[in-house]
Amino acid sequence: MRVAFFGAVAFVVACAVQTQLEPPVTCPEVTLNKSPGACDLITTQVCSDNNFYTISCQDDGTCSCSTNNNVTNSFLAADGETSYCASVTDTSQFHSLAMQCIDTQGLGLDLNP
Repeated sequence: MRVAFFGAVAFVVACAVQTQLEPPVTCPEVTLNKSPGACDLITTQVCSDNNFYTISCQDDGTCSCSTNNNVTNSFLAADGETSYCASVTDTSQFHSLAMQCIDTQGLGLDLNP
């Protein structure tokens, strides 16, 4: 006796509310300030959203994010790193680090120099 199994395939269509993403924030000038054990990426002029931003990192890879000199959150840029700031050599990392700074909507900041 042969037993045949016929499975039913179900298709599920999920609908979501479409949201409009904001354009990336552009910052005309970002500088890198280094001191023993620390490195800071700082916008020295107001960005396109009328805010100033700072990403301050320590050699252990911990970084904090500030908007208009108010700390908004912290994150770990490198786990177990003992000289993280040695790898930060110019402002090119500003965008990728800013994406780890979480805004009020739970999204990384899309900041471009």
